[in-house]
Amino acid sequence: MNTSVNYLSAEELEVVKDSLKRCLANAEFLDRFYKNFMAMSTQIAEQFKDTNFAYQQIMLKSSLHIMVIMAAGGMQNSAAMDKLSTIHNRDHRNIKPEWYFDWLDALIKTVKEIDPSYNVKLEQLWRTAMQPGINYMQSKY
Repeated sequence: MNTSVNYLSAEELEVVKDSLKRCLANAEFLDRFYKNFMAMSTQIAEQFKDTNFAYQQIMLKSSLHIMVIMAAGGMQNSAAMDKLSTIHNRDHRNIKPEWYFDWLDALIKTVKEIDPSYNVKLEQLWRTAMQPGINYMQSKY
């Protein structure tokens, strides 16, 4: 489990935000993300068997924005982040801490497929951006 936290500079954060905007502007992004994520394991796919994906996609958009804000060093003690972590903890959706590695890999794979500006540097910025939120979610399991 990666417990180190690095925050992005304002310029780096803008690069990730711009990438997120490009991704969300593509109608395939959210569907493709869930296909990539569920392909990671049968256990993960099982978590989504009765999912309302229209609602789930709205929640994912919101969650990605929250995670990006965390990348700037904000939201650690916010109601939004607490709610997000509670929904995913062992008493609710029971999202295992190790699944966040698959979540991040599926996200990166999807960004690579969708964002025409994808490159290795952008991937690293995305990984750095998501890590504070992932660490928080894992800590609240």
